[in-house]
Amino acid sequence: FKELAQRPGGPAKMLVIGEDWCGDVIRGLPVLARIAEAAGIPISIFPRDTHTDIMDEFLKEGKYMSIPVAVFYTADHRYICHWIERPEIAEKEHHEIEQAIRDENPGIDDQAFGRERRARTAAKADDWIAATVVELKELLTKSIA
Repeated sequence: FKELAQRPGGPAKMLVIGEDWCGDVIRGLPVLARIAEAAGIPISIFPRDTHTDIMDEFLKEGKYMSIPVAVFYTADHRYICHWIERPEIAEKEHHEIEQAIRDENPGIDDQAFGRERRARTAAKADDWIAATVVELKELLTKSIA
């Protein structure tokens, strides 16, 4: 990430949108902070629910207020790229986990479903963290090439 930040037009600033109640933010924000640290760039964090004006610029699929969002800018404040919520593999596995829970537990109540989903997604956290790093590096490399 440091090498990418040193390229002309490379990332010089990171803006993150999140909330402390969100599992994806809890899992992803430390990764984003470490990436900023490794790149030697400042990170600014904005709570989504009190900064909807910013959030509205980065809606997932143009309609969902999914978090975290990491936005990268050049030293002269030009937009480079942004990344939303979780890596592709986590998106796929998240849906598979939810479907498996519903298939295994017909009629499960929301509270029990949430507990089981948290337990199963926690087991994938390390893989999803690694995938986040790879995905962000690929996104930045492609965006500043």
